[in-house]
Amino acid sequence: MSRLQSNGGGADISPKGDPAGFVQIVDEQTILIPDRPGNKICDNFQNILVNPYICVLFFVPGVDQILSIQGKASIVKEAKLLEPLSIEGKCPALGIWIEIEEVTLSYSQAMVNAGLWNPANQIDRKTFPTMGEMVMKQLAHSKYIKGMSAKAFDDMANQEYKQRLY
Repeated sequence: MSRLQSNGGGADISPKGDPAGFVQIVDEQTILIPDRPGNKICDNFQNILVNPYICVLFFVPGVDQILSIQGKASIVKEAKLLEPLSIEGKCPALGIWIEIEEVTLSYSQAMVNAGLWNPANQIDRKTFPTMGEMVMKQLAHSKYIKGMSAKAFDDMANQEYKQRLY
């Protein structure tokens, strides 16, 4: 049973991001978002198959407004559509095709209050546990990470991102 089905049909959040301009504007009513390998869980595709209605929020560092696009999503695998979204010669295997129904640009007081883009609000990264440290704490007795250090996990994850994302 997928995570979507097990939580009663609720949705999840699937962050996307690439260099500026990664979303292809197909026409005035359609956009195409490439899917990169990421965590290989594919929750967003399971969600689209169960309920194709989607809301995409665009955050731009330094901008306190949020662009919201709502519409009907479908999964695209045609190479001719995905080829323009290639990075470093690697074409995404899948994309999310969105037929736009509503676009909203809104000022977000919550974004201002959170101060996400304010360098003074950013933590010293050394004071926050790394992904490896969190994984080791949660899965300390797992046979899959037995004998692995947090640093080794972080190094492995960073190498994976560099080699396989594009």
